[in-house]
Amino acid sequence: MIRLLRRAVTATTAFAALYAAAGKSLGAQDFAAERRGLAASIGVGASNAGVLCVPKCQADRRSGVSFMLRGLANLTPQVAVAVEVNGFQRNIPIPTGEGRWEFTWVTFGGLWYPKAEEDVYLHAALGVATAHAHVTFPVVGPYSMTTSSVGLIVGVGRDFRFRDGYAITAYADYLSASRSTGFIANADSGARLSSDMVTAGLAITIF
Repeated sequence: MIRLLRRAVTATTAFAALYAAAGKSLGAQDFAAERRGLAASIGVGASNAGVLCVPKCQADRRSGVSFMLRGLANLTPQVAVAVEVNGFQRNIPIPTGEGRWEFTWVTFGGLWYPKAEEDVYLHAALGVATAHAHVTFPVVGPYSMTTSSVGLIVGVGRDFRFRDGYAITAYADYLSASRSTGFIANADSGARLSSDMVTAGLAITIF
């Protein structure tokens, strides 16, 4: 996970340096006034996800690739509302073969740009989180479980404009899903699961 995050940070830093150099040659532009109307982002991130169980299960955290889709409505140059989908999938080894983790967050929230003339934002959202995860319990072994619960996202990001109407958005988010009943083929397993994910990624944003 550290290696993946370092790569994401390195890529973001390199792009920021190129953008800064281009900005010096092209001259400063005021993009805040362009933050209006609708916008959309699609991104890919390096992520680390985990599952917690009651009773205790054997579920080590897993690193992998996540995706992000976001639709935005800019209310002012500083405030936007957003509908967002985040997902993570990873095949994992289990004692009986190969299992998988699939996590999805569908949320509604907002972005706040503290300074209208800058492209740094804070992000918060609330919605529904679903999970399908193979988890292994010490006595009974591995089970494939499905949960649905309240999902939360908090994070930060920055838009790096490279032409009118387009940007590379660097983002870092923490996503969590509250503890809820784990179902096995629609039957209550008696176990309760929660999940979370830390992600850092890059997205293409169209304004």
